[in-house]
Amino acid sequence: MFLSGIGLDGIGVHTRATNAGIKNVRPGCRRRAAGAFRSGSVSTSMTLTRRRLLQLGLGQALVWTLSGLAWDKARAANEKDVPELPFPVQVLEKGTGPQPQTGDLVGIRFRAAYNGRVFDDIMDSSEPFYMRVGSGNLVKGVEEAVKRMHVGDLWRLELPPAYAFGSKGRKPSPGKPAIPPNATVVYEVRLDEVPGREQELLEVTGGELREND
Repeated sequence: MFLSGIGLDGIGVHTRATNAGIKNVRPGCRRRAAGAFRSGSVSTSMTLTRRRLLQLGLGQALVWTLSGLAWDKARAANEKDVPELPFPVQVLEKGTGPQPQTGDLVGIRFRAAYNGRVFDDIMDSSEPFYMRVGSGNLVKGVEEAVKRMHVGDLWRLELPPAYAFGSKGRKPSPGKPAIPPNATVVYEVRLDEVPGREQELLEVTGGELREND
């Protein structure tokens, strides 16, 4: 049997066939078929579908909103920790130790890179580099950062030429490459200790140096 067409009307479903022995389907089938395609049923199905889509859309929007709020809160907390300096600073680790003052002896570790190539690295040395805050022994950007750091801080500094090696750059030295003029360099600086401040705290606390002191 080959079906030549299926027609839908308000009463039922009529089937025409090339086989003359079959005129149409049984009345019961017509009633069931007609009921399946009543406009009210289709409308209800479409309404439920739209409602479900709306619920899904609102749910997704809520997820995006909550995610955005969480991101904004985290960013605000990070921005609160970042000191105000005339160059980009990223706080990699936040310390809780004392903060040095100009003239204090401090022990720091650092890693410096230009165009992704490390040219100075004492992060893993047995001893930190000792200097007096404000002495000018290091590039200006590192000096400015150390004044604002706490013991335990690890900062990433993106230093423009004015806070690095300036318009003259740096000449090569044994084991250290030259830095061209007007170069932007990146330093990672960790403040390891402030011996004078820590000794004062030991005296105040009776020989006990707490983590948050």
